[in-house]
Amino acid sequence: MGYSVREEVWWVMAIIIFILLGFNGEAEGCLKEEREALLKLKEAFNFPNGSSLTSWNNHTFSADCCTWEAVKCDNSTHRVISLYLSDTRAYELRHIKWSLNASSFLPFIQLQTLLLDGNYLSELFGDIRLVNLKVLSLQDNMFTEFPYFDLSHSRNLDLLLLDGNNLEGSIPESITSLTSLTVLTLSNNRLNRSLPQQGGLCNLKNLSFLDLAVNEFEGQLPPCLGNLTSLYTLNIEVNNFEGTFPSSLFHSLRSLTALVLSDDNFNGLFSLSSLANNSNLKVFSISCSNTNLKLETENPPFIPSFQLRVFTIGNCTLNKANAKRIPTFLLHQYDLLNLELSNTNISGGFPSWLLTNNTKLSDFNLTHNLFIGPFELNSTLKLLQMESFDISSNPIRDDIPSHIGFIFPNLISLNMSSTLLRGCFPASIGEMRQLNDLDLSNNNLSGYLPQEFGQGNNELRFLKLSNNHLSGPCLPIGSNFTSLLFLDLNNNNFKGKLEGGVMNSTELRMLDISANQLSGELPSWIGNLQHLSYLILSKNSLTGEDPYKHLKSLSMVCASMKPVGANLDEVLWKTPDKGMLDAASGGSLIDLTAEEAWELIKKMALNPSIAALTTQLNKLASHTPPVGTPLDS
Repeated sequence: MGYSVREEVWWVMAIIIFILLGFNGEAEGCLKEEREALLKLKEAFNFPNGSSLTSWNNHTFSADCCTWEAVKCDNSTHRVISLYLSDTRAYELRHIKWSLNASSFLPFIQLQTLLLDGNYLSELFGDIRLVNLKVLSLQDNMFTEFPYFDLSHSRNLDLLLLDGNNLEGSIPESITSLTSLTVLTLSNNRLNRSLPQQGGLCNLKNLSFLDLAVNEFEGQLPPCLGNLTSLYTLNIEVNNFEGTFPSSLFHSLRSLTALVLSDDNFNGLFSLSSLANNSNLKVFSISCSNTNLKLETENPPFIPSFQLRVFTIGNCTLNKANAKRIPTFLLHQYDLLNLELSNTNISGGFPSWLLTNNTKLSDFNLTHNLFIGPFELNSTLKLLQMESFDISSNPIRDDIPSHIGFIFPNLISLNMSSTLLRGCFPASIGEMRQLNDLDLSNNNLSGYLPQEFGQGNNELRFLKLSNNHLSGPCLPIGSNFTSLLFLDLNNNNFKGKLEGGVMNSTELRMLDISANQLSGELPSWIGNLQHLSYLILSKNSLTGEDPYKHLKSLSMVCASMKPVGANLDEVLWKTPDKGMLDAASGGSLIDLTAEEAWELIKKMALNPSIAALTTQLNKLASHTPPVGTPLDS
């Protein structure tokens, strides 16, 4: 009996000790002052009526804040060392202005990582005095002013992310004096002053990553940036820098792995040979908006010491003094993943050797150039990583290789529009099982669409074959395009009735089969296309009832439905809900060409909040002709 009493006493004592050591969170859990500071932070994040951070409360089993979501503690001291508060404030509260006092974080004396990005935060006021802080992310908020750092208490800060805010003016000294920084991102703000030619960013000798893109910086780039010898990524695109292009600056940055530029207001000549000895370079990208800067890769010619992963040049004057030839240093590149040479007017035969040499390519873009045929693809190639292939707007004038689908079996987007391609539509395109977007418009393709194509591409969402010479049924009988959203077959030679090849595409938003040789009555199954918003049937010989009787979702129809037996060859706009597309176009859709309407509706389909646009679309009513008015009149 006595033994049982002693046993019970020991159990009671054990429970008391457990409560003292566990429940109060002092010995094994987080410290009281840190728990209280976290609860105050929760109140601030949820002001006035949010519900984030539900695990932060005093009612859990031990009230141990080290177990709370978004909190990490040191295993030995049980002090908070990381707060992962990205995207914590509720989206519904985004319009309510709020700020945080930097002193809210003073209790966290061992804090090393603080992530506050994506919280609609307008200000972090007061001095930041966190001596152990290494990582601070404030990106994607609503700051108009820089936070202030007490330099004596910020000497360990390594990574500072301030991109995606509304910061204005110049970069303050409290930032450029953080000499421990290795990563600084300031892109997508409104910074608009000149960079100091001495000091300033040049003080940050340890920087390895600097992103100043998409601001309004002006003046010349400081030559002293060339002293940042640890820099491996530099992005200065889309600013207002001016003066002679500073080629020598980049030449001296031998650690660079990524260089992203735009021409801004630069002038002069930039020869890529100046980068020939930057052996670490993996990414080079430049986009242009004026003709004052000339890019040159052939004067002098060079064999690079680098192997690029990404090489993109867009809208630039390239090799003007060398017959606008494709950069020959690319003959020595074998690791490319992303290649873009768009709108540069370079010429010559189609460079199939780029595909042969770079079998890991995922994006290949040569749009808006002057490449000609032959259009040949090595039949033994299998580029399994290729996802996007765009050679549109080149005068190639050749057949599509019949085996193209076997070479690019995992392609997601294929654009070969406006290339003067001729011959048949290859059946092997049906082997591209993941194809999402196919544009072969504005060519000279002829013949029927093959059965293999209709049964193979189940993921297809956008199909544009307009302005060709294709014939037969609109889509092969038995087509299985169940995900198709947009179908544009206008201005071809499709004949006969509108057959059931379209019938399985019940997700269609846009259907344009105008300017063909279709006849007969509009089939009843078109009433199953309940998502259809844009329908063009003109310049055919179709008959039937008004499609609005069957398709209540229609926002716009381009056809005058006449009684059975009468030709359906007049064109009109009809908008029962006052339209849906006007706001996105910035004016009346009546004024758009078919090409512009296609691009507009395709863009809107990718926007999950299309319905939100309808509130801005009432203007269309005042522009819409009365029902029965031909569009051509």
